[in-house]
Amino acid sequence: MAEALRAIRAEVKDIRRESEQALLETRQALQRMALWQEEHDRRIALRYEEEDRRRALREEEEDRKRALRQEEHERNMAKLEAASEKHARDLAAFRASQEDAAARHDRETAEFRARREEAAARHDREIAEIRALQKANDDRIAEFNRGMAELKKQLGGLGEKFGGFTEGMALPSMEKVLRERFGLEKVFPRPRVRRAEGRTMEVDVLAYSDSRPEAFIVGVKSHLRAEALAQILKALREVREFYPELGERKFFGIIAYVDAPEALCKKILEKGIYLARIHDETFEIAVPEGFKPRSF
Repeated sequence: MAEALRAIRAEVKDIRRESEQALLETRQALQRMALWQEEHDRRIALRYEEEDRRRALREEEEDRKRALRQEEHERNMAKLEAASEKHARDLAAFRASQEDAAARHDRETAEFRARREEAAARHDREIAEIRALQKANDDRIAEFNRGMAELKKQLGGLGEKFGGFTEGMALPSMEKVLRERFGLEKVFPRPRVRRAEGRTMEVDVLAYSDSRPEAFIVGVKSHLRAEALAQILKALREVREFYPELGERKFFGIIAYVDAPEALCKKILEKGIYLARIHDETFEIAVPEGFKPRSF
């Protein structure tokens, strides 16, 4: 039985360790994704800066060309004024030059608009990719959460199986302790009483004897926690309301356990509650010398 208990504890520790490792790996993956996101944003920013710089250079060049064309136009006008015979040819040449410049300007404007629309479309695609990555990350996190929930469910089922096994083993062992050590003849497992106003009381074991002035309430726990002390103290305070037929007997409490923190055991003993721990697959009373039980 001790080997089985150690194996179960080892399995629980392994499951917890694997869960913690899985959580650590997920966090590391999220950190790497955050670094990748930061680098991606930086590259996009550099790309936009480069496009702005190139656009500024193009606009500066266009301004310079327009200035040159304007100078040429003014020279042509001066020449037309100086030579009327060349006016028609120069005017035609000027108009042709203007039309070519306008066509070139239109082409450059159309090209600029096309590049700007392409950049906007590329930006939209990159944003969509980022959102897809974020969604994939959210899906992975949700899957991880589902895995953790399933793990907790499995751990909970394991705890229930272990607790049921312990409580089933405790009854015959505790019955022997109650009879041989305390002289109690009547031992009732899981008694449940309902009051007229609807209140109920259920304990793990209730024991007494018609020939003795004592009665005992026993709580059985596989893993002892602080709430077990509060539960048995509450039961000891209220037991007379539910069992008035037991008269003026003094009630004592026993908590039987398999595993418990040392500090909690000390606190329970200070409250005057007996402790019974498992030894060689049976429960035995475990109290220090000079222990003074408290009666209720």
